[in-house]
Amino acid sequence: MMGSNKLYAATIGEDYDWARYGWQVIFYPKANEIRPGDVVNWEQSGSLAITPYGHTGVVTSVSNGGQRFGTIEQNAEKGQIVAQYQRSFGLSTIRSLVRKMR
Repeated sequence: MMGSNKLYAATIGEDYDWARYGWQVIFYPKANEIRPGDVVNWEQSGSLAITPYGHTGVVTSVSNGGQRFGTIEQNAEKGQIVAQYQRSFGLSTIRSLVRKMR
């Protein structure tokens, strides 16, 4: 999938034929649909995704029915490093979850 010339983290869910690669996409998920291992893609909105590109992370844990979840992200509050975060569902709009099909 490298070399696609797609530049926006927010639109990763629609940038590729994910099903062809064994993945599924859930657009505008509900909190209870978030699972560990999901690639979470936030829209360019709210307090998290402040650039025109949006933001992406990988879900590591889920609690309170998805209202809280742990992530691994790069280029967030802790700077240009990969770091762990605890997120709230309503922090910024989640445009999509990309999940490996089981």
